[in-house]
Amino acid sequence: MHVHTALSPCASETMVPPTILAAARARRIDLIGAVDHNAAGNARAMMEAMQRQSAGERVHVLPGVEAESSEGVHTVCLCDSAEEAERMAALLQSSLAELANRPEVFGEQSLVDADGRTVGRETRLLLQATRMSFRDISGHSLAWGLLTIAAHATRRSHGLLGVLGFVPDGTQLDALEAGPLGPWRPGGDHPDLARWPAIHSSDAHRAEDIGEVWTDFWLAEPSVAEIKLALHGEAGRRVQPCVAT
Repeated sequence: MHVHTALSPCASETMVPPTILAAARARRIDLIGAVDHNAAGNARAMMEAMQRQSAGERVHVLPGVEAESSEGVHTVCLCDSAEEAERMAALLQSSLAELANRPEVFGEQSLVDADGRTVGRETRLLLQATRMSFRDISGHSLAWGLLTIAAHATRRSHGLLGVLGFVPDGTQLDALEAGPLGPWRPGGDHPDLARWPAIHSSDAHRAEDIGEVWTDFWLAEPSVAEIKLALHGEAGRRVQPCVAT
């Protein structure tokens, strides 16, 4: 549910659609969330590459964004179409400062096609906080029907608990992401976290990171609506975070 493409300056330049999908297939992952920091410029390429796969080997893609709030909290917002992802990205980018990317410091921000060819570069720095609060970002994401997940929730860097030290009153989310750092203990040192379902995601920035941890979903189809049902254990759907041993 959390795989970066080459548009993220912190991701490898090799994180292009064919490489991402091949790595997922090799690790028997058949559903990924493809995101970039405050952007969705590679969402259409990922969706086109998904459609080109043979039906028997298809890795389904949910496009989206990893939004950074004014407080520095990251939220993964996933949807069913590139258009929805671009809509969320446009909202975030309207709240970004006009800072130029410095590739020698932060890395390239590559726009690619479905074959993995570079077709352009994003020149505005994407790896920065928007002027939107965490509550505003999660509120817009949920109101628009996106799957809304607190990214690496307990991590000191950009995690909900790590940054704020608490969960703000009125917080609305679909799930918390445990990240790749070992088994998830619901609540752990923060019992209020037990209020939300948990998932494991790799936060992959390199192909070899994909499948380091994963989440098993029992779904009728790979869609945001079905995942929301699974997270709440409704209509026979369910979810189980997993860690490789």
